[in-house]
Amino acid sequence: MKKIILSFCLVMYAIIGQAQERIIKMPETPKLSNYSEFLLRKSGYWCTADLTIGPSLAFRRRNLLTAGINFVNGYRFDDYLRVGIGVGVQYHVANNNAIRNTDIKWTMPIYLNARGNFVSQDLREIVPFWSVDVGGVIRDGFMFTPSIGVRIGEQRSAFLVGLGYSMRTIDAIDTKTRNYIVFKLGYEY
Repeated sequence: MKKIILSFCLVMYAIIGQAQERIIKMPETPKLSNYSEFLLRKSGYWCTADLTIGPSLAFRRRNLLTAGINFVNGYRFDDYLRVGIGVGVQYHVANNNAIRNTDIKWTMPIYLNARGNFVSQDLREIVPFWSVDVGGVIRDGFMFTPSIGVRIGEQRSAFLVGLGYSMRTIDAIDTKTRNYIVFKLGYEY
């Protein structure tokens, strides 16, 4: 009988020893004081990339056809104003040798860009925008390109479709100033 009582006491002691209170630490919630969602920020860094194509507007003369890609990086103040520096590469597709005084078909625009929305994009997915490029084109000269279009998407992530007018000075055989109609497709974040 002593063996049974002793065995019972040992089993109870083992059960009580296993049933001790354990302190379980739960993970703490992360501190988000320095975190902000990029897509919800009203101001800060912004970038855009766009493809352009457009013919020159010369009546009763040969026209240039230009295609290119441009990148703009800058600062976004709010929905209504963004300012940046742009750089791009343009290729003169047609009539380069007949109009320009060079055989090189590639040019490189470097310019300042200002743009903004006409209305806020807080509650809308499609809003009209304006854009102005002022700068120069390596191997050509001065460039001024105002344009308008629509942004399709969110405040900090949108596709761009635009139409603009571009006035450029070029080293040409006949006239030094060329006017272009420019069609733009791009993405902005």
